[in-house]
Order: sequence, then C-alpha cells, then structure tokens
Amino acid sequence: ASWENAKEDQFDYYMWLNNDVVLLPHWYSDLFKDGVLNPQREGCVIVGACADPATSAHTYGGFRLMPGPNPLKFKVIETDGTYQSCDTLNGNIVVIPSQTDTRIGGFPRHYKHNLADLAYGLTAKSRGVSMLLTPRPVGLCPRNAPQPLAPGIVERVRTASHVKNYPLRQWARFCLTYGGARGVLSIIRPYIRASIGNRPAAISGNRI
Repeated sequence: ASWENAKEDQFDYYMWLNNDVVLLPHWYSDLFKDGVLNPQREGCVIVGACADPATSAHTYGGFRLMPGPNPLKFKVIETDGTYQSCDTLNGNIVVIPSQTDTRIGGFPRHYKHNLADLAYGLTAKSRGVSMLLTPRPVGLCPRNAPQPLAPGIVERVRTASHVKNYPLRQWARFCLTYGGARGVLSIIRPYIRASIGNRPAAISGNRI
C-alpha cells in the first residue's frame, strides 16, 4: 500500500530503502550519478550495494543468474568500482524512475519479503529494464542471521516454509513464473533439503 501511496504524488524517482540500512555519505552521488540515471531514462534501475558494518563484507545488492539446470540459481555480485549489470536485486536500497516503475508494473502483489524483491527485479529484466549495481557499497546493513535448524523433520519443513524463507504458495508461484518448466523441480528443493537436515539456501544469500 505504501508503494501505491507514494506514487500518488507523481515524483520523478522513488527510493526503496529498508529501515535497517544506514546510508553512507556518498550514497546520493553513486545512486544519482549524472549520465547513469535520469528521469527520462525509463529503462534503468540503480541497485545500492550494502556492506556489513562490522566486517565490511558484502551483504545485499544485486544478483547474477548462474548457468546450469537450476533456473533459479543466483550469485551475489561483488562491487568492483564500476556499475555492473544485475539479473535481479535485493530491495534494501533501490532507486527507480517513475516511468521505469510503470514499465515494470509496480510492486509485485503476490509476494512478501525477499521473494518480492527478486520478483520485481526479474520482472524488470523480462521487460527490458536494465539494473545497475553501484560501484561500491552505499549503505551498511548486516545480513539476517539464519534460523536454527529444528531437531524434527516437521519442524524443519515448517521453518523452511516460513514467510521469510520459502512460503509454499508464494514460492510455487515464483518458481512457475520465473523458472518456466524447469522451475517445477525448484518448488520442492528447499523442503527436501530441510527434511534431510540440510539448511535451505537463503533466498537473499548466494544462491537459491
């Protein structure tokens, strides 16, 4: 609802910012760099990289799709001093021109938490919108600690199905929408891993 409320004011840009992010002094110059982003360039989104405040390790930002049989396997993109192209994103720090958001179709209504982030980025890519990761971290944000594995199979599968992990209905929709025919197998992967005692790969981590 907040997304739609913000759009009523018809700004040139919208900034997607998590409440646990501390912006660094250079955030504005990197996110709104001349020649990279402007309100008339409707096919571009700027993704702000985040770093851990204690270790400076990369935590959130953009993802690159990995080749292979799993259509939903992504790798976190490390910053390298240049604007790098992303296949999808985390929604911790994102700047979106209004025209670009209209082209994407607005915030994905069928998903919550990390799945919504990924769905927004994948929809953007499918509609010809480029996503560029900032050359360096522009915010500090620690990675969410993984939930401990429960001792029983039922409890582990329930944890894997949590809304911040792989909620079944949302996850199935996501896999079928963005993974195509091969995405069918991706639906059961996190629950199988949980049932045999392995931690499902974090949606917002290195891979899915």
